[in-house]
This record gives sequence, structure tokens and C-alpha cells, in this order.
Amino acid sequence: MLTTLFFDIDNTLLDFSACSKDSMQRAFEDYGLRFDDDMFDTFVAQNNMLWRRIELGELTKDGLFKIRWNIIFEKLGIAGVDGEEFEEDFHKYLNVSCVPVDGAKQTLKYLSGKYRLYAASNAPLGQQPRRMKLADLDRYMDGYFISEELGAPKPSKRFFDECFARLDGVTPAQVMMIGDSKSADIDGARQYGMATCWFNFLKTKDADVRADIVIDDLRKLQDLL
Repeated sequence: MLTTLFFDIDNTLLDFSACSKDSMQRAFEDYGLRFDDDMFDTFVAQNNMLWRRIELGELTKDGLFKIRWNIIFEKLGIAGVDGEEFEEDFHKYLNVSCVPVDGAKQTLKYLSGKYRLYAASNAPLGQQPRRMKLADLDRYMDGYFISEELGAPKPSKRFFDECFARLDGVTPAQVMMIGDSKSADIDGARQYGMATCWFNFLKTKDADVRADIVIDDLRKLQDLL
């Protein structure tokens, strides 16, 4: 019987696409750079590849922050901007970005009366609880499992080992992982023996995902759990 739910944060509870796009645009304005939607597509592609390297243990978050924008600027043909310096400006805005995913608040409110709810995220420790609080979602969470604090990223076994070490007597069979990433959320949790729910945030056609539940609207969880 499920007693506990783990939620990813970005593009599961908070709309990272909207948050990062707004943060990128505002940072571009600070630097006097022209911004358009195609540039954001480049950010998404490069950012996803870098975070995949973090999941595989090939890159650290500190390493990502040092190279991310230099790579993106090179792809965009933008010269003369220090990527590490720009990262700080970008994060200034991202740290306070708090656009909830549609239905996140009402779904968490409903589920919090039935389950213990935890956030499980690879994003920076200082960033995620703040953004959740600003979005008025923090009130429904029983706690946070952040890879920076646990010393290992999702989907590593060590990440989940550290999570369960902090959950007195809770077994993997009693927990469902809910998230948008097939690799970090679904594959990692399945291998650990947890139930899984893939949130198809981008509403893509993908028959390859192996999850117990597949949804494209968080509110559907109110009927399923």
C-alpha cells in the first residue's frame, strides 16, 4: 500500500520551462542582448544534455554552472559574454521564479490529506525550497530530498538510499516517484523497487516509457491515488 509520494520539482510541480525562459530573457536584457524563442530552444537542448551528464555522474552541478552558458553562447554565435558571470545573473532570476504547473496546488492539497509528500530534486539546495514557498506549494510538503544535500544525484542508488535512510520504516514498495524525466525519475525509481508515475509535461508521443501510471495533467492524480 502506498503511504508516501516523491515529487520531482521542475516541470512536475513548477513550470521550469516558463521559469527558465523568463529568467533567460531578463538576463539577456541586463546584458543588452537580443532574445527570441529560437534562442530558448537552444538553451533547452544544451541544458538537457548537461543535466543528463549529471545523472550519469559525468558532471557536477558546479561544473555545469561553469560551462553551461559558454556552450550556449557558442551555439548562438554570441561572443564577448562571460558565461560564468552570466550564469550568476540568470540564477538571480531563476532563484525566485515560481510558476506552478497547472493543477499543482489543488493536487498537492488533495494528496497531502492521504499521503506523506516529499520533493526529490537534483536542482540546487538553496533554490528549490525557496521557489516552492514562493509558489505557495511548500505548505503541502513533508520534506525535501535534494541531491546536493544527499551527496548523490537522481537516479543513483545512493540518492534513493539516502532518501529512505531518512524515512523511518518506509519501504520502496510504499513509495511512488512522480516526475517528468524518464531517466532521473522513472528509471531510477523502478530500479529501486518503487512505483512510478511519468508526468508527460510536454505532452510528447512516447511509447518507450515504462511506468506504472502515465499522465499529462497533474489533476488526474486525484482520481488515480
